[in-house]
Amino acid sequence: MVDQQLIPGERVERLRRAAGLSRERLAGLAGLSATTVKFIENGRRSLTLRAAQQLAPHLGVRDLGDLFGPQVSLSLDGRPSHPAVDDVRRALTAWQVTVTGEPESTDYLRGAIDAAWQTWHTSRHQRTEAGQLLPGLLEATQRATRLHRGAVSTTR
Repeated sequence: MVDQQLIPGERVERLRRAAGLSRERLAGLAGLSATTVKFIENGRRSLTLRAAQQLAPHLGVRDLGDLFGPQVSLSLDGRPSHPAVDDVRRALTAWQVTVTGEPESTDYLRGAIDAAWQTWHTSRHQRTEAGQLLPGLLEATQRATRLHRGAVSTTR
């Protein structure tokens, strides 16, 4: 576990050193330039999601939260506007490096999305009820999207 007070670049550097990799070697493995890795580590360049995805497997990272840290703020004042915001935020920002198994069927996902949409438009407590549904729906959809290997249909 990396120190929670570190910025993403410092996390990358610590994990790289712990893995016994030089910047050049890590950059080569991840398909980045050594200068990019250096700039990320020293804070001259932000760690993008794309770069994090490229670096993570070589740093032994399974969840990108280990690179970005536990605090991902969506509001300027740092306070959630609803109790469900933290769970939805986690579902939006978590990114498992390795995903296995079978994806949910498109029929299941379509039904779950339709149910969430219906809840949003008919519930007197729409934020609370949709906030309970969204994290699981986001995780299932992201997982299915990453696991899908069949033909893509653009019609509904």
